[in-house]
Amino acid sequence: MAVYWLPWLLMSHMAAAVLGYGVWRWTQGRATTAPATVQPAARNDWDEWLNQQPQAEQVLRDLVILAQQRAGLSVWTLDVASRIYACDDNLRDILGIDGELTLDLARQLVHADDRAVVDAEYKRLLCDRRSNDLLTLRHRTVRPGGSVAHIETFGRVIRAANGWAVRIQGITRDITADVERTLQLEEQARQVQVLLDRLSVAVKAAGIAAWEMDLRTREFLWMENPNRWLGLGEFPLQQAAAELDRMMDPGDLAQIVEIGRSAIASGQQTYSYRFRATRHGNTRHKQAYAHIVRDAQGHAVRLIGATSDITNEVQTHELLQRQAEQGQALLERLSMATRAAGIGF
Repeated sequence: MAVYWLPWLLMSHMAAAVLGYGVWRWTQGRATTAPATVQPAARNDWDEWLNQQPQAEQVLRDLVILAQQRAGLSVWTLDVASRIYACDDNLRDILGIDGELTLDLARQLVHADDRAVVDAEYKRLLCDRRSNDLLTLRHRTVRPGGSVAHIETFGRVIRAANGWAVRIQGITRDITADVERTLQLEEQARQVQVLLDRLSVAVKAAGIAAWEMDLRTREFLWMENPNRWLGLGEFPLQQAAAELDRMMDPGDLAQIVEIGRSAIASGQQTYSYRFRATRHGNTRHKQAYAHIVRDAQGHAVRLIGATSDITNEVQTHELLQRQAEQGQALLERLSMATRAAGIGF
């Protein structure tokens, strides 16, 4: 169907609006764009340039064709009286139809759950003779074959002198891929949150402190169950690493730094270490496991780790070792005594 020059002019500016360059304004019989928050309209170099072109209409036609072919935009005009669309093939492809498109058919294709919202928006714009709002819709449409597409529409109501709507001119595009990608990202975020919740429960139940450290700043980026770290939860996250260094045994701290440097230099993915830390006169023994995170160039940028308190394990081991030493000493004394007394077993 033929599309008049005014719709082509309108569509080129509307395409700019969809791409985020501005909103519609109808001034002195021609379509212009202006930033949404600027009143009055700012200087528009594009309009000035276009008005100077001897073949401005051809330029606009070429731009619209480019938007149709490369961006998948559909341009259309709806005659309010006849309820018939003059549209391109892109809109028919989006809706999954052939032949003539009427307003009744377009409404019928709207998903049943979205139809009330679409009807209300059209009714509002068509019945309010003073409205100069831009038609903005996002909804689902059900194609004749049963597949569902998400579409986005922008349109402008063209009114007669008495304010009654004569036609609506607009553009429509298929945003199904964008919506599905957004839903996928939301689902991934939900799954990550579930894993984080499970990790939080696990580390608290096991008495483990999980953490992440920026190797460039040597500051913690995240800590879970920080009070297992000798009360590190009392300090701001950015200061926690420095406070921990002050609590550590100096010899252990130097050894940890060397172990980390060696692991990074050798290309290891993980390493472990033990250390002692004292606060308020109370010394605790800790066991830490660290995973080295590297950037695309292979440089170590972060550590992700977990630290557990092994004080009871160390104290038990030391106690058993002392008991073994004492038992061995007792046996040696008994052996010497029996030999001295000439007693044999």
